Amino acid sequence: MGKSTPKAPAAPDPNATAQAQTQSNQQTALYNFGLNNPAVNTPLGNVSYSVDTSNPNQPTSTENITLSPEQQQLYNQQTQQSIDLSNLASQLQGNVASSLSTPYPSYSDLQDASKQASDAYYNQQTSYLDPQYAVEKEQLDNQLANQGIMPGSEAYQTAMDQYNRNKTFAYNQAQQNAITQGPQNAQALFGLQTAARDQPLTEFNALRTGSQPQMPQFQGTNTSSAQPTNVAAITQQGYQNALNPYNQQVAQNNAFNQGLFGLGGSVLGAAGNAGGFSPLFAGLL
Repeated sequence: MGKSTPKAPAAPDPNATAQAQTQSNQQTALYNFGLNNPAVNTPLGNVSYSVDTSNPNQPTSTENITLSPEQQQLYNQQTQQSIDLSNLASQLQGNVASSLSTPYPSYSDLQDASKQASDAYYNQQTSYLDPQYAVEKEQLDNQLANQGIMPGSEAYQTAMDQYNRNKTFAYNQAQQNAITQGPQNAQALFGLQTAARDQPLTEFNALRTGSQPQMPQFQGTNTSSAQPTNVAAITQQGYQNALNPYNQQVAQNNAFNQGLFGLGGSVLGAAGNAGGFSPLFAGLL
């Protein structure tokens, strides 16, 4: 009789394999999360992590930061200061709008300011020169009279010409200085007017962008990771390992049956030539 056919091993269920692989990946991910997110305890506060796996399809992780009492108090104070500065900035918005509605001085305004500054500077200088040269004129007249130099004489005219040249030079110098000082003073005035116009905006920005609360920085940790188990490959390899003996057994049975049928054919042929065949071989066949 022929050998019985062996039973083939059951093939892996792809859905079960995929589910097992997914579960392995999730467990490895949680394991890596635990490795890379240890609890941190410092004088500034504590950091801890938690994972919610109530939804297996979408687990969520949470970072929990707890400041020390001193740091929490400091953070609360900084936050309150920022709120107070923000409220004050809101109160100043009206001043900013009013200030920005005032136009900058025009070029004509600058010219007028420059002329006014020049005139003011020249008048200031002449207020010193007028009495100075009045005194010098009186002193020069007395000096010439004491020297017996009378008006109308050549010596008198020469002295007066020199006096007038000195006086003209001094007044011309004052005028040149006034021309130079005028634009400079106008520029300074423009700067003051601009600064006064922009001051509310500057104050508003300073308050609006005031000091922000500073959260203490906790030092990170070195990362590490574990590779997920390749469940699919292991399952497939296990199936292949179980399938190999089955294939070998099937091959052996096929070879045995082919040999048996070959032998039976030879016997039948010989029996036919002899006019019959043995019942033994008939039973095997």
